[in-house]
Amino acid sequence: MRNRCVGSVLILIACIALTANAQSYDVARDSYERGRQRFLKGDLDGAINDFTRAIEISSHPAGDRSGRPDSNGRFEFSGVPASVDRVRLIDPLTAMAYANRAVARSRKGDAEGALADCDLALAIDPGLIHAYYNRALVYWFKKDFDLAISDLDRVINSNPREAEPYRNRGGVRAEQGQLARALIDYDQAIALNPRHAEAYCDRGEARRKVGEKEGAMSDFNRAIEINARMTRAYHGRAGVRKDQNDLIGAISDYSRVIELEPRSATAYGNRGLVQLCLGKDAEAAKDFEQSKRLDPNISAALDQLIREERAVLERE
Repeated sequence: MRNRCVGSVLILIACIALTANAQSYDVARDSYERGRQRFLKGDLDGAINDFTRAIEISSHPAGDRSGRPDSNGRFEFSGVPASVDRVRLIDPLTAMAYANRAVARSRKGDAEGALADCDLALAIDPGLIHAYYNRALVYWFKKDFDLAISDLDRVINSNPREAEPYRNRGGVRAEQGQLARALIDYDQAIALNPRHAEAYCDRGEARRKVGEKEGAMSDFNRAIEINARMTRAYHGRAGVRKDQNDLIGAISDYSRVIELEPRSATAYGNRGLVQLCLGKDAEAAKDFEQSKRLDPNISAALDQLIREERAVLERE
C-alpha cells in the first residue's frame, strides 16, 4: 500500500504585544494569551472560547468610518467594508484573535468557520499576513487550490525569506499535479532552511512521482539524517527501495516505522505487500491481518492492493 502523506503544515498562532490603558483591554489581552496557551496544549474548545472572549472585550461600537479617532482615542481600521456590520471599532488584538480562532476552528474541522474568521480579520486589518497564511491553508484543505496559491503568493511577497510558505505552496501545486512548479518551491524552501526535514520529504515524494529515483532517495536519506525518528521519511524511502527492487531494504524501512509507530496500519500493510514480492506469504498474511486489526477501514483498499500485487507477480 503506497503511503499517501500530506505534508504537515504550519499554521501560525501569533503573539502580539499590546499596551492596554484600560482594565477591559488588560482582560482582553489576558484572554487572548490564555487562548494561545490552550491551543498549544491541544485544548481547542478552550482556545476558541478565550479568543471569542478577547474579541468581545477588545471591540466596542464604531461611530465613525472616516479615520478619525473615537472618544477614547482609538482608530477604526481603514478598509473595513460597511457590510461587515458586526465588526466594530477594533483594537489590533481583535484582528489577531479572529485569525487565531480560525486556526483552532480549522483544527476542529470547521473549515467554513475558519474562513469566516480569516475574512473578518482581514476586513479589520488587510495587512495581517498571518490571516492570509492561515486562510491559504484552509483553502488548501478545501481543495480551493487557486485561492490557496493566491494567498500564499501574498505571504511570500511580504516576506520572501521564510521557508514554510514556499513549502506549502509546493504542496498545493503538487496536489494540483504541477510537480515541476512544486519542485521549484521545495528547492527554495530547502535553500532557505537546509535542515527542514519535512521539505526534504516533500521534495522526495515529488521526485519519486516524476521518476527521479536517485534524487528522491537522496532527499529521504537527508530527512532521516536530520530527524532519525521521522516515520514519513522511512515510508518514502521504503517506496523508492521497492521501486528499485531493493525489497530487503524496503522491509527494513517499514519495520523501522513499526518500531517507531507500533499502531501504523499503513506500515504493516505496505510491509506485507513487500513480503508477497519476496514469496513470504505467511509473513505477509500476518502483516495484513495486523493492518486490518489496527484499522478496519483499510480492509477494502488493502485487499485491492493485494490482488493487484499478486496479478503483477503472476505475470512475471
